[in-house]
Amino acid sequence: MNTYDHTGSTIDLINANEFQSPPKETDFLFNGGDSKSLFRKNLKTQPHDWKYRTAPVRYTLNSQGYRTAEFKDIVWEDSVVIFGCSNVFGVGVTDDDTLSSQLSNIIGMPVINMGFPGSGTTLALHHATILSDRYPTPKAVINLWAGVNRTSYYSQDAILNHGPWSLGKGKSGNDYMTQWMKDETHGEVLAMLASRASKILWEDTVYLETTYAEPTANLLECSLQLATDNARDITETGIAHPGRKSHCNVAKYIADTITSQLT
Repeated sequence: MNTYDHTGSTIDLINANEFQSPPKETDFLFNGGDSKSLFRKNLKTQPHDWKYRTAPVRYTLNSQGYRTAEFKDIVWEDSVVIFGCSNVFGVGVTDDDTLSSQLSNIIGMPVINMGFPGSGTTLALHHATILSDRYPTPKAVINLWAGVNRTSYYSQDAILNHGPWSLGKGKSGNDYMTQWMKDETHGEVLAMLASRASKILWEDTVYLETTYAEPTANLLECSLQLATDNARDITETGIAHPGRKSHCNVAKYIADTITSQLT
């Protein structure tokens, strides 16, 4: 019989009650694609009234790497939890402008930001499983699903999030993602399973699914959100994460949908 040595991220998942590895820092001004070099380029190309010329972005993380309070300090049963990727994390916007912060202001209760940049439906389900198993049930759970062409790769040392950007970047990126994306049905089925599993996990609380990705909205038959403004990380092609107004619109949508169900 083959045996498996549960090490690294696997043992963390099973025993350590952790969602993710600790970050290198917990308070900083730039993050990932929202880099200082990109910001300097945008200072030369964006209009004179560009918000981010004078409005700094601050990222404040807890010791697990999430843009929320320390997990031990959260009263989960009195909170709303949002799972998602960089759109939920809020790349390119300051702490107060994130979706979770704005939703918290609207509904008057804590909203826990469980967004993780670069992640997909796999990691969202991973986190939901840990939360459901180890913590009190929240008042409501929101999945703002990412695109279905993303996945997580479990190594002994870390959980690596992959997507189309990973192609051609080493054995855990190129070979893995080439096979993973060979047939689009593969990602679609996994996303559908994640959605079904999440609905079962949260059948005893308020639950909502939505997304910024149109293919995901069509596949999972959930509402589609539209980005109406840009965050700070505007690339040369004009692509950026959703900005403050976009997060505000989604926060209002969620509040309008779930408030009457909250007790």
